[in-house]
Amino acid sequence: RCLGVPCGRAHARLRGRVDALGQVKGGQDVPWSREALAADGVIVINRVKPHTDFDGPMGSGLTKMLVVGLGKHAGASAYHAAALTLGYEAALMRLAKVVFGRAPILGGVAIVENAMHDTACVEVLSADTIPGREPELCAEAATMMPALPFDEIDLLIVDQIGKNISGTGMDTNTIGRGVHGYNLMPGDALAKPFIWRIFVRGLTPETHGNAIGIGLAEATTKRLVAEVDAAALRTNVLTSRAVQCAKLPMDFATDAEAIRAMLASLPDSDPAKARVVHIRDTLSLGTLDVSAALAAKVASHPALESLGQAEPMKFGADGNLSLLNLD
Repeated sequence: RCLGVPCGRAHARLRGRVDALGQVKGGQDVPWSREALAADGVIVINRVKPHTDFDGPMGSGLTKMLVVGLGKHAGASAYHAAALTLGYEAALMRLAKVVFGRAPILGGVAIVENAMHDTACVEVLSADTIPGREPELCAEAATMMPALPFDEIDLLIVDQIGKNISGTGMDTNTIGRGVHGYNLMPGDALAKPFIWRIFVRGLTPETHGNAIGIGLAEATTKRLVAEVDAAALRTNVLTSRAVQCAKLPMDFATDAEAIRAMLASLPDSDPAKARVVHIRDTLSLGTLDVSAALAAKVASHPALESLGQAEPMKFGADGNLSLLNLD
């Protein structure tokens, strides 16, 4: 309905019924859509990209859609529960073996996007070629993913997080933080970029209060907290077992208050030295606002172009920033 396609217009009903397609070794049921199982054939369509919860060649794509998507809520829960003991990739492939062996899968349409969200590649794969070809497409997608152009950032300001941006609200591959925990000591951190502090200002309208991923930040606003749909958030994190993503960070009355607090919490609390980056969301990295402390990095980066001179942050009368202008 929120996408402008109500059931009446689509002439289709939403049905979430599942049956046990089979069992994996050890007796765990593999839930699967009853309607899809009754079909003559199933063709899945999905974007192929690195997963936000794990590093692995399969990533997020057609196989995940076949196991988690067509498994509905029960399938998602079964997969993530198995992942805690087996690992994400092993759990996915274990369940996928049953799905590929017993479900009427004809094939899939794999879509790879570039850093600007334009379609870079579309491939139609038969069912038997999905397991071999999908990891190759995931590797190609990884080379084209949007990325922050700095290895270390003192404060990242994120205008919005939401399910329409990433399954984890903000893409963990972009911010260098994992859903099951991360390290705020630079010498121990493995992922890049290393970000000392993340401040999330708000939620996208499309996420309908599901604030998953807010637990990846150190600060947020009272207005974001007021928008949280606790039931939706709990359902999401309990299903995915990524419970840290629901933890609420410090909340502040205004953006200005939050930014001052985060800058004061840095090893060097001099605001003039702070490497600050302001983004709309982790999908929209074509335009950034950066602090003067990053001017030299911008000038020396082959993929960056300066669009103006440094100027003070512009807060409204309410003490809040505006959405970053992407034009």
